[in-house]
Amino acid sequence: MPTFKFAKFTSGILAAAFLVACDPASLGMPAASRTTLNVAGQPINVTAPSGFCIDEQSTSIDENGAFVLMSHCALMGAGGPIDEDAIGAALTTSISTGGLGGEGSDTLQSLEDLEEFIGTSQGRALLSRSGQSGAVHIISTTRNNDVLYVLVDDGGRQPISGLERRFWRGFLELEDHLTVISLFGFEGAGVGDQGGLDLLASLATGLQRANR
Repeated sequence: MPTFKFAKFTSGILAAAFLVACDPASLGMPAASRTTLNVAGQPINVTAPSGFCIDEQSTSIDENGAFVLMSHCALMGAGGPIDEDAIGAALTTSISTGGLGGEGSDTLQSLEDLEEFIGTSQGRALLSRSGQSGAVHIISTTRNNDVLYVLVDDGGRQPISGLERRFWRGFLELEDHLTVISLFGFEGAGVGDQGGLDLLASLATGLQRANR
């Protein structure tokens, strides 16, 4: 069965990353819209969508992959116009050391295979923020421009309070590295399903262009 090493890596630091991003003491730190990470000896470029900045304090790399958190630039003291619809959302990018076929199973060779896999108990655990597959409901899936998008409702334990239980995840390959992108909204922010998908698709497009 697939192991997906990045899933364990991401879940271990997600709560800490959000706390750093929301810490007022971190505001005013230099904010960047682009960074290059060395993942398993290969440079991967990560770019934030318009209006978002990379939280460099939360960026992590180890033998399992890399993790990047992005918040609205206004929240990071970077100035610029405030998008009321986007300011209540955070984006993450998790890059695995291997690709679809190198994550523990020869059966996953395409996004179609992955879409079928996430319908299983192990696949729903991958989608969950807590690893509790029984609390996860897949609302919808769609594939577009070599990206699989999944709208998830997670009724399990949340990494921090105040996060909406409904969120988007996306799956794509960057330079043969399986990459998971996510959009998390905060309660009362009103990002919405379509708005969240549009933001996540903007992130995916930027990543694909930066790594051609």
